[in-house]
Order: sequence, then structure tokens, then C-alpha cells
Amino acid sequence: MSSPVSTVWFDLFAENQVSDAESCFKSYDALDTLDSIPGLSFLKDLVWAEIRTWVANNADSLSLISHDDLNGPGRVFLGGMNHALNDDTLNEHHISAAISIHPPDLLAWHPTDTSYALRRFSDPTSPCSVKHHLMIPLEDKANADLMEYFDQTYEFMQTSLRDDHNILVHCKSGRSRSVAVVIAYLQRKYYDTTIRPQNLPQDEALEKMASYREAVTESIRVQRLPVLIIMERFEDLLQLYDLQLLGHPAYEQKLANLFSSPPAPEGKPAELPKAESQTEAPQRPRLQTLSSTKTWSEMTRSQTIDLGSPSGLKRVKKKGGAGILKLAIAITFFKNNQKPPIAVVERLFEVNEAYYWEMEGAEYNGVDYKDSGHIHQGICAFYFQFAQEYGYEPPMAVTLLSD
Repeated sequence: MSSPVSTVWFDLFAENQVSDAESCFKSYDALDTLDSIPGLSFLKDLVWAEIRTWVANNADSLSLISHDDLNGPGRVFLGGMNHALNDDTLNEHHISAAISIHPPDLLAWHPTDTSYALRRFSDPTSPCSVKHHLMIPLEDKANADLMEYFDQTYEFMQTSLRDDHNILVHCKSGRSRSVAVVIAYLQRKYYDTTIRPQNLPQDEALEKMASYREAVTESIRVQRLPVLIIMERFEDLLQLYDLQLLGHPAYEQKLANLFSSPPAPEGKPAELPKAESQTEAPQRPRLQTLSSTKTWSEMTRSQTIDLGSPSGLKRVKKKGGAGILKLAIAITFFKNNQKPPIAVVERLFEVNEAYYWEMEGAEYNGVDYKDSGHIHQGICAFYFQFAQEYGYEPPMAVTLLSD
């Protein structure tokens, strides 16, 4: 018989109302907020340990991407951090250039050690085969505007491929951001070489661009199998990129619909991010204090709740971004048999359905996860009970796998 779930961690969050679970767990950078919460700083190391373990156990294959418009002579590989950190893999495939779509966090970066992780790509003394590196310091979150960097990634890929450099395009898992960068490269190349010279009417050009993008996406999806490509939030972004390339009149409105710019901090203008070949360590986020008008439980509620569920329960909408972070946090509470705050449950329920099947070691959409390094059997049943306690409708996979 399993032991009762402990409420020790949950009680610590409730007692330390200077911050809340939502702010601590909303992003990789925000984990630093835990350092300032009495009695909870230990959680940061536990979560990062789970993030590293997940990445290290990622058995997704490195994929050589073939397409008529990737005519080299260099070749394009899609992968994740597990490939970027493996010198043997990079050397085996003669990869000498890399695009890293990844924040300079504790998985990828070290403030002083130039031989650590992605910093070694810029270290001339490193035995690593990568000598040309573009760092896109973009965090994996739902409102991340990857399109801001498409000009830079296009030019870097063009130069690398022309100069016969095999290039690795990677993010954390090689399932979304990196895939979007390669698709965007092909979109731009198709526009420059095929669409623009024809001087077509915009609607006809847009139709051709959309057909090309959809075909490219499907081609890469097949080539990445058995890796599950998760393009939920990037499909809209890549559609928007078609409009931008064409100078289509619908672009500005579509852009406004897709992105709502957060207000700049008081007294400081908003700045657009820039890709860098070398990036300083991230700044520690400012500690958030509890609003005098909100309770702790109110502040921990996700903003992605659909209150119109037919069941009468609250339903968390699927939301891309920071999937591994959400999973690592949920795993940390599960492995330590600790009651999770509401925000932890909500964020777990935001992830793609395939992750639940993988963590239970079950088969999903033709992929058998019984040998996955990410198995945590019982995790669905664990969070199913808290879905019931908090009044949430669990994802269908969580319900099915809880039996």
C-alpha cells in the first residue's frame, strides 16, 4: 500500500506568501525565484536535476533532413540538446556548424566555464567539431516570437550550407523550435527563388506558399519519426511568416492577433531580443510579492482555464512552450510524493498528450514507449487524484492511464 501524500512542500508554499507557485514555475529563468523563498530553495536543484535527467535520457534520433531545396553542399540535421552535448555524435556526422534555439540556462550555459555545454562551441581549444555557432537565446514559452530571428537563422544556414558545413539545428528536444527554424528557412528560400520572380497576385502567391509550407512540414514530420513533432503554436507563426514574406495586407492584423506585447517595466522601454554568438548569464528575475488584493490560491491559478466545460469542471487548455520544464516540475512532486500546488497540476495538463503515454511506458500513435528513459509509471494516477481534488477535468490520456 502506497504511503499517504505529504503536504510538507505544499504547506511551505502556503506559508511563504512572498511568492507563489505560478511565478516560480512559469519559466526556466523564474526557477531562480526559489532562491529567495525561505525553506524552498532546495526545489530549484531538484527541478534542474529532473530537467538534466530528462534531456540525458532523451533517445530521440538525430535526423538528417532531405529536401530538394536543401541543395547544400552542406547538410542539415535536426536534434535536441542531447545531440548538441554529445561530441561523439557531432564528430560522427561531421557537424561543424550549429544553431542553438535555447536560453543560456543551467542546462546549456555556465557563467565562467567556456568548456561547458554550448559555450564550448565558441572555445577554439575545444575538441568539439562545431566551430561556427549561432545562439538564439529564446526561452521555450508560449509567447516566444521566434520569427524575430528568422532573418538571422536564414543567413546563417545559407552561409553554412554554401560553405559545405554540416549544420545541427537544435532546441531542447528537437520537436518544435528547431523544426520551425528549418521550415522557415525553406519558406524564405522558396519565396526568394520561386514566388518573388513570378510577380504573382498576392492571394495566388499566398496559396502557393501555404501549399509549399504544408508539404515541407509533412516531409520533415515523416523524416523525424519516431520523434513526435509538436508544432501546435508554431503553425500559426509560420503562416504569419508567409504573410510577412509576401508583404500581405493581412500581416499586421494577424500579427496583432497572435502576439500581445506585455507592458514594459516601469521607467524602462521595451527592447527586442537579439541573437548572439556568445550570451551572458541570464539575469535573476525580480521576486514577486503577494498582491494585497489577491489570495495565494488566486495567484496560483493558470490563465488558460476554460470555465465552459460541459462537465462543470475547469478545463486547462493545451498550451505549448516549456514542455520539459512542466514535466520536470510535475515529476519532482510525484517522485517525492508531495502534494502539488494548483499551478503545477495546471501546467502539467497543458502539455501534449503524447508525453503522458511516454511517462507511463505505453504505446501511442504507433510509437511504443516501453523502453523510454522517461518512464514514471503511476504519474497519471497521481495527478488524476489532484485533478479531482481541485475540480479540474484531466486530459483524456491522464484519465485513461490512471486505471
